[in-house]
This record gives sequence, C-alpha cells and structure tokens, in this order.
Amino acid sequence: ARFTATDNALAIKYFGQAIARDPSFATAEASLTEAHYMNISSGWTDTPEHSIAQLVQSAERAVLVDNQNGSSQHALGHAYALTGNREGMIQAFKTSLELDPNSSLGQVCAGEGLAMAGESDAAIKVLNRALRLSPQDPGVSWTYHAMALAYFAKENYPESVNWAQRAVSYSPHVAFFHRTLATSLAQA
Repeated sequence: ARFTATDNALAIKYFGQAIARDPSFATAEASLTEAHYMNISSGWTDTPEHSIAQLVQSAERAVLVDNQNGSSQHALGHAYALTGNREGMIQAFKTSLELDPNSSLGQVCAGEGLAMAGESDAAIKVLNRALRLSPQDPGVSWTYHAMALAYFAKENYPESVNWAQRAVSYSPHVAFFHRTLATSLAQA
C-alpha cells in the first residue's frame, strides 16, 4: 500500500465522487473519514481544524446512513478521538468490533483508541488480534504504531521504541510515526 499525501488526496476525491453517486454508501463516507484522519495524523494538511471538521462531518454522515455498519462506527471513533470525547471514542470502537469482529482495521483503530485512553493492556490484546487476523496487511505499519502507543501508555519505553521503529521502517514518510519514535526514545 502507498501512503502518500498525493495518493490520499486522490482517495478523498474518489470517495467524494462515490458519495455523490450514492449518498447512502456508508462505507464510502467512513472511508472518506479515514482519509481525512490520514491527512491529520500524517501532517498532510495545512488546516488541521478544517480537516477535523471534515472528518467529523463525514463520520456523522456515515452513522446517519448506517449506524449498524462497523466502518461507520469506526469512523465515529476517530471523530470522537480528535474532538476529545474519550468515552464516545471507546464506545464507538467497541461497537465497531461488535458489528465487524474480523476487521483488522477495526481492531487496529480500537487498539489505538484504547492506548490513547491509557488502557494499554486491553490495547495490546486487541492489536495482537489484528496482527493475527492480517499478518501480511499492507497497512501493518499502523498496527505497529498503535502497539508503540500502547507500550508507551504502559510506560514500557524500550518496547515502545521497538514498535515505533518497525512502524517507521515500513512507512518512513508518515510524520506521526517519527513523532512517536522520538517521544519513545526520549523516555527510554
């Protein structure tokens, strides 16, 4: 998988076109939310506040279209994470996993959310499941990064460095991974 600003901009364009053709396509709305999340977390936006507003709007539309879609709930979890709603984030990610328990991406995002909420042991358990579900996932660097966050929350900084280095080695152009690695190294 290619995770570049240019590719992500194209993804946003194409998801927008899909939604214009079929406004009831909840998965396209949820995927648009993920593309906005990628812009924000990777530092590819000059206007993070605007990107967060777009992300929240897409997530809300996805849930309005289909609140029983795991991807819609997953998108809502990201919206809550970026707007500081910790409990909403955890609930949305848990609902996402209940609706689609075999989604590797859902597992990764739930693990990341749990790590950010300080629930490191639960995060590590969910992230290990994600790795088992999809060990060759092209987006494995995001799983590694979430694992780094979980170990950071657990205050196991050497293990956080290990996972952050893996994330950076797979996706060296994702700025967020470098920030996590630097922070982990500073604590190790």
